[in-house]
Amino acid sequence: CIQICPADAIEFNSEGKAVIDQTKCTSCGKCITICPKDAIH
Repeated sequence: CIQICPADAIEFNSEGKAVIDQTKCTSCGKCITICPKDAIH
């Protein structure tokens, strides 16, 4: 899902989980449709 984000708002945290930087997120929803369920926190 990191590659699909047009705002470059998704990163992996120190635990290896995908997290969204809300300051960069444009709420386009692309990550929601492509990422596995509960993968983004």
